[in-house]
Formats: sequence, structure tokens, C-alpha cells
Amino acid sequence: MAETGYGSAEFLRACRVATACREIQGTGMRASLERLRGSAPLARYHRRLPVTELRLTDAPPGRMIAEHFAIRAGSHFRYRSAQGVLVLPGDYADYMRGRSRQALRTNLGHARRAGFAIHCYAVDNWVPGHGDARRDQISPGPIERWLVTDPTGHCVADAIVSVDSEAALLHGLVSSVTNARWFLHAAIVERLCGTCHVLLTNGENAYLLPPGHQHFQRLLGFEISRLRVSGSPAPAPAPPSDPAALQWPPDEPFTCGIAAPRPVDPVLAPA
Repeated sequence: MAETGYGSAEFLRACRVATACREIQGTGMRASLERLRGSAPLARYHRRLPVTELRLTDAPPGRMIAEHFAIRAGSHFRYRSAQGVLVLPGDYADYMRGRSRQALRTNLGHARRAGFAIHCYAVDNWVPGHGDARRDQISPGPIERWLVTDPTGHCVADAIVSVDSEAALLHGLVSSVTNARWFLHAAIVERLCGTCHVLLTNGENAYLLPPGHQHFQRLLGFEISRLRVSGSPAPAPAPPSDPAALQWPPDEPFTCGIAAPRPVDPVLAPA
């Protein structure tokens, strides 16, 4: 199978084709034919991608993830064709090893020197925000909200994650400080290692992402894969759920590769 991951010739070709297709103007026959001509190499690229099996439970987090991957764009599933997938080892230390994680380790060092701290709390019935196109297609459910604060207590990064038994979905991650996003992602991965098999992101096909997002995912170890979802319940209003329990042992601090770790507060109340 040809190499299809971030930075590969196949991937860069898919990026160029997708950009060209998006630049085609008009709705007439000529424009339609040009788009159809461009869609053929993208379809071939999709067929060359490895397949990741997602086995989701009918628990509220699994249902939320299933609803995300059930969203369609026309006749196709919107978030299954060419997605960034991070395969999680059982041990966080294994994830951090090797030359490929040098950028992550460097940025975590900067985060340590900046005095950043990680916090996390559970939200029982979260729904996507008004600016999220998925708002009417994902039922309320439990999530984990993750924050990075600077030494003054100001929030500099924020993330929302649904965690099922084998898969976790990162609904979003924003940061106002570059090193904070590396720190936040590392903390989430450390929490998931040994609990989930894969971490997935809420995003379009990988070749449609901005180059900066592609580069970030590549350095973090994400691969590009087609998704095959099983155990997906039909979208339905969620029944009242128990609070979203945070599953790591409360007496074990997070290290995130930092020499002087700060313990995570598992029940930090939202402001």
C-alpha cells in the first residue's frame, strides 16, 4: 500500500486536488464535470487509506461519538473518509519516546518554565455551541472539559472530550498561547493511555485542514485513516445521565513529561 500519511506524496497530491476542486466556480455542467474529474483521484486516495474500526458502546459518551460519525454530507458520512487518528499505547511513557516526539517534549519544557497548570472537570449534559454545525445532530451528554491556566490563573487553552471505552473524541481544542496547546494535548493523551485505544478529532477530511493543523497532528503522531463504526445507536434525545466521571486515580499526579508535575484537580468547578 502506498504511503498515505501526513507529508507523503499521496497526501500532498490529495491536498492539491482538494484545493483545486474548491476553487472551481459556478453550478453549470462544465463546473460539475471539473469537480467530478477532481473527485476521482480523491476517491482513489480514500481507497488506499487504512481502516480503523471503532467499536462504540451505548453509554452516553459512546452515543455522542456515534452521533458525530453518523452525520452526513449528501450521500456520504462527513467525518469518516480521511480522518486523523491517534493510536494510543497502554503506557504514556511509550507515547513520549523517540525522535518523533522531540517537538512535543520541547514545547512541554517551555510550558513547565511558563508555570502552566492543567485542570479538568466533568460536565453532565454538554451540547455543541451555537457556532458548531453539529449542534442539532448531537444530543446532550457527558464530557470532560480540560483547561490550561497561566500563573495568574488566566485560561490560555481549553478542550472538550467525550471518552468511551475504546475511543475518545476531541470535540475541540483552542489555545491563545502556542505552548499551552501542546501541554493540553499531552495531558489528555496521558489520561487516555491504558483506557482508550484511539483518540479522534472533530474535523473535516485531513487534506482539507489548514496546513498548520496538519503539521500539528503529524508531530503529535496522528495517522490518516478511514473509519468503520460499529455499535452506533441511532441518534435520539439523551436520557438524564449520571455525572461524567473522570476515570484516572485521584492520588496519581499527571506528569505530561514535566520534571516537577502539578497534580490534576479532578473536580474543579467551572467559573
